[in-house]
Amino acid sequence: MERSQVIIDTKVWLQRFVVGLNICPFAKRPFEEERIKYVVIHESDLMVILSRIEKELVALELATIEEAETTLIVLPDVDLDFEGFNDFNGIINDLISYMAIESVLQAIVFHPDFRFEDATHGDIANSTNRSPYPMIHLLRQESIASLGSDLDGQKIAERNLRFLTTLGVEGLKRRLNNEV
Repeated sequence: MERSQVIIDTKVWLQRFVVGLNICPFAKRPFEEERIKYVVIHESDLMVILSRIEKELVALELATIEEAETTLIVLPDVDLDFEGFNDFNGIINDLISYMAIESVLQAIVFHPDFRFEDATHGDIANSTNRSPYPMIHLLRQESIASLGSDLDGQKIAERNLRFLTTLGVEGLKRRLNNEV
């Protein structure tokens, strides 16, 4: 898959789902202001990917928020199921700790087969972290803090679950296909 198509698919997912359904209130401003850096890594070797992610962590930490507020690392060639990918994200979080930048950046995992620990595979709540490709979202702690304390992660998750449950699987598919 071409890099440009991967980025188009990612932007459509952000526009229709993440921002369009307000799944993540932190995403709207950087998306609309084009302050998301999209990095596509066409690689399957996890050590090579980890090295590239380390470079992106440094680049995001050094960039001004106007240059890049957040980075989406898209990994279309990674051949890991969700559990393996989630374990890989643990390694990335260990790297963030080793670099002593956990107060500055965090990594969030997205995957086509994302599943919350206490959810079944078909649970609609899993949709909040399902993406067209495996992705690592590098997010500034400053971006979260700047939106205020009303945007508590637990409250967002509860709101998303209520909304998605009301919408249902078929309603969600129609929204994502722009049929509504």
